[in-house]
Amino acid sequence: MRLHRITLTDYRGVRERTVQFAEQGVTIVSGPNEIGKTSLVEALDLLLEEKASSTRKEIMAVQPAGRDVGPCVEAELSFGGYRVVYRKQWIKGKTTELRVLSPTPQQVSGNPAHERFAELLHEAGIDLFLWRQLRISQDWQRSRAQGHRADGQSAIAGLPAVSGALERQNAQAVRTGPEEALHERARQQYELYYTPKRGEPRGEYAEARAALDEANSRVEAAKQALADAEGAIAEQTRLRGESHEAALELDEARSDLAALEEQNAELTRLRGRLGQIDAALTLAQQIEAATADLGRFAARSAQLDTELAIATKELAVAQADYQNAHQHASGLRDEVERLRAAVRLAGEDVRWHRDRQAADRLAAQLERAEDAVGRVRGADQLLAANPVTEEVLDRIESAHKQWDKAAALLHANAATVSVTPLGDALVTVASGDAAGVDAAAIGPSSSSGSGSEPAATAAASYPAVESITVEAPGVVRVVISPGAGESSRREAERTTRSQYRELCSAAGVADLAAAKDAHRRRRAAEEERRAAVQERDAAVADARQDGEELSDLHDRLTALRDRIAAHEGGRAAEPPVPTTLEAALAAETQLRGAQDDAAARLHGADSAAGHEESRVVGLRQQIASLRREVDNASADTGHAKARLAELPAARTESELGQLRAQRQAAADRIEQLNPEQLELRLGTARSLPARLEEEQVARRERLATLAERIATFAESGPEESLDAASTHQARVQRTYEQLHREAAAARLLFETLDRYRSRAWLRYAEPFRALVEKYAAAVFGSGVGIAVDEDLTISAKTTDGATVAFDQLSAGAREQLALLGRIACAELITPPGAQDVGGVPLILDDALGHTDRARLNQLAAILDRAGTRVQIILLTHAPERFRIGGACSVIL
Repeated sequence: MRLHRITLTDYRGVRERTVQFAEQGVTIVSGPNEIGKTSLVEALDLLLEEKASSTRKEIMAVQPAGRDVGPCVEAELSFGGYRVVYRKQWIKGKTTELRVLSPTPQQVSGNPAHERFAELLHEAGIDLFLWRQLRISQDWQRSRAQGHRADGQSAIAGLPAVSGALERQNAQAVRTGPEEALHERARQQYELYYTPKRGEPRGEYAEARAALDEANSRVEAAKQALADAEGAIAEQTRLRGESHEAALELDEARSDLAALEEQNAELTRLRGRLGQIDAALTLAQQIEAATADLGRFAARSAQLDTELAIATKELAVAQADYQNAHQHASGLRDEVERLRAAVRLAGEDVRWHRDRQAADRLAAQLERAEDAVGRVRGADQLLAANPVTEEVLDRIESAHKQWDKAAALLHANAATVSVTPLGDALVTVASGDAAGVDAAAIGPSSSSGSGSEPAATAAASYPAVESITVEAPGVVRVVISPGAGESSRREAERTTRSQYRELCSAAGVADLAAAKDAHRRRRAAEEERRAAVQERDAAVADARQDGEELSDLHDRLTALRDRIAAHEGGRAAEPPVPTTLEAALAAETQLRGAQDDAAARLHGADSAAGHEESRVVGLRQQIASLRREVDNASADTGHAKARLAELPAARTESELGQLRAQRQAAADRIEQLNPEQLELRLGTARSLPARLEEEQVARRERLATLAERIATFAESGPEESLDAASTHQARVQRTYEQLHREAAAARLLFETLDRYRSRAWLRYAEPFRALVEKYAAAVFGSGVGIAVDEDLTISAKTTDGATVAFDQLSAGAREQLALLGRIACAELITPPGAQDVGGVPLILDDALGHTDRARLNQLAAILDRAGTRVQIILLTHAPERFRIGGACSVIL
């Protein structure tokens, strides 16, 4: 089958798209993810398999979201000599159309079109299951749904197209002929006794096995019944003996319980008496403690009263000391404040002297800077009026040199005309016809004075740089014209001269000498400006702070003068201002020393006052604490008296001695009784009679039950039942053994034939294995070995003597071998020159994602070769990965 084109309309996110496929070779359909490449395969599946009336979820899923339209798919295919156009539309406007283009045109619509297309596929031997099996899809779950195995391979052995192709490759058919018939009869005989899949017994053989199991069960049941009867009689005898012994044990347990109950009652009485004695002794201890507390509280109260009186006297003395220290510190504090004001005024006088010095120094520096600024401005004016820079002078000198060179060249190469008057006749000489051209006359001057040309009076020579006219009026006129070379040199001289004069004019000078003089004067102005700038910077360098400009220095001078005036205007006349800075500094130092001394004395006075104040505070706190303790001691004394009044009279020492002796005797008896052990023994003794009585009741009930069972056994006869069951078992055993021998023979025959048949099948599948191995050698290297199973799936790969099972290979190797298996299958079922018979296109949807570049190139060459016999459609988002020179490219 060949797919020529497919058209999708209103299909998922595609409004309309037509894709043409190459008639031969590989077609690479490329486009980004989610452009709809996989939808092409899905649409073709729906077209070939689903009716237009279908409402399955797969059909409903392809309707465009939010649009009430019917998805439509149309494909042009050829197979089995037919070329058809097949079209279906679902959901809205449901339509099925089939147009047979060749060999005989035909058009069918509706459900008959679907049925006719299925007939054509069957007639051409097209297997749609094979169509799905040979496909490699990017959707693994979808591949599983189409019948692919979990490892990505396809089980194709049972497909008619594959079987037929393999039979054509073998000289002898393996699964046809008498051998296959014998195998079939052996299988039928085997299945009389065993199930085909699990090999479990069935039919008469299974019934005999079940009957034997039942007979065995009956024998075992009879044996168990006889054993139960014998066991019941033995148990009855045993229980009667145990019942007699239990009655004796019950009497003994009741006697032990009575003795233990008496000991427990004595223990309870002793514990009560011990509690009473402990209470009396505790009360005596409380009376003794209350008496001791009363004496202690009274002594403490007297001691606190004494301590309170002493602390009160100390407080009066401390308060007087604190008042004296506080007054002394106040006087020193006033002295410190007066000295601090005097130090502050002395500091202001020092700053006033320093400000005056700084202002005088800054004013002098600013005067120098202003003078330098004026010189900079003058130099800038000279430079602005004189444009003859070094560069301008160089251009003028260069132009003058060019002019000199052109003029020298002109005169050096020009012809020379010599004119010598030989008589008194007038001879005139004129050069050119332009204004300003030199002319001369040779001979005596004309007395008429009417001629325009001077007369030559002596011999002279003229360079012939222009045309020269020599004329003797009324006698002869001679014109000498320069050649072509002189004209070009003359033009060069004029051009260079013009350029030179233009440069001089632009620079405002007459000639080169004037330019040099102007340049000298400009350099002198530049030097003057540089010196003035240095003078200005040097003048303000020492005075400048934090990047100040000249204007900032003026502002600082103004601020200094303002501060000086403010001090002079606001200072009191007394004490007088020191006349010099040194005197002001000395006065400030002296006052600071006096201030520090007064501050030190003030610190000592403050410390003494603080010490006295802390002493007063401590004494006040001590007195308050003592008063609280006096109150507490008084309250404790009252409470002790009240508590002692509430208690009874104290016992005598003799009475207390008797109580202690009674307590010791009771404690000794309790220890002798061992309460913990007594409690454990009593708990056991109390529960034992009841348990023994329950066990005795259970024995009596069990004896009654056993008596009934023994009577039943006597009626049923267990020995006779065992004899009958054993006889039946022997008869069933003989029947089963006969059927078992028959079943074993049938099994041995079938398994032997099936084993040899499987070996023959491996030879039958050799063409497929050899073709896969040939392609694998191109990918994995020569010497690779491939093994296949009966279902024509690849089971293992051998390289360099090491065999690895297919499911243990890397993901890349598995996907590469799975592809090679499909290519081999597609080639086998597509005979050369008969691509439309039985074969189907091989579709790869974003395959070989785990394959490296080198193996991709090798697989691309294999796909290119296989494309000569099999139509291959490759869907990918990265077409550059598949370098197939002869492939047709379709870009979505």
